[in-house]
Amino acid sequence: MIQDEYDFDTLTGALFSKDRSIRAVYDHAYVARYEHYPQAALSSIRAELVNRWAPDARNVLDIGCGTGAFLEAMRLISPQVDLHGHDISPYPLPDFINRVGANWTAQEWDVVTFFDSLEHFDSLDFVRQMRARTVVVSLPWYHSCLGPEWFRDWKHRRPGEHLWHFDPLSLANLFTKARLRAVWLGNPEDEVRLPEPDAQGPNILTMVFRR
Repeated sequence: MIQDEYDFDTLTGALFSKDRSIRAVYDHAYVARYEHYPQAALSSIRAELVNRWAPDARNVLDIGCGTGAFLEAMRLISPQVDLHGHDISPYPLPDFINRVGANWTAQEWDVVTFFDSLEHFDSLDFVRQMRARTVVVSLPWYHSCLGPEWFRDWKHRRPGEHLWHFDPLSLANLFTKARLRAVWLGNPEDEVRLPEPDAQGPNILTMVFRR
């Protein structure tokens, strides 16, 4: 049953998967399947948003950077910025991206981005340790008001892959742990990531947090 597989985090209100018996494998094949996304248009939307909220950024770290498509768009719009990527997948990155290891929370960043990555983390305790001036997040928009039947059939309910589900309030609650406050929210990615024909709300939630 759905109610036996999920619970609400008491501190943030986010819905999380209790059942971790199925685990996605984030390998080369997993990343490669997203090459079929409208990468250019999506990455442009993301890069313009980051540039709007952090025009003076000296460095950007993309968590779950995948193929490096977003960072490629950042290089085009802000060539002066040092670009860094972190991903557990061994997918090869372009030479202009500095691959960062698991100790990225110990470093200071002007911008940290989580595009389709935050919901995959087994634990979100690392948020307390983050040292970032600006954080940008995009992930599936969980609409709790639509009830359990909607959630059961939701295309973004992917057991073993999407371990966390957020709405704006729970996402804002999460980043208060890093002393970051929400300054903007919207769903600009819906321009190219269309919801299902019978969708009852926005598809992708995007939020910007500042220190």
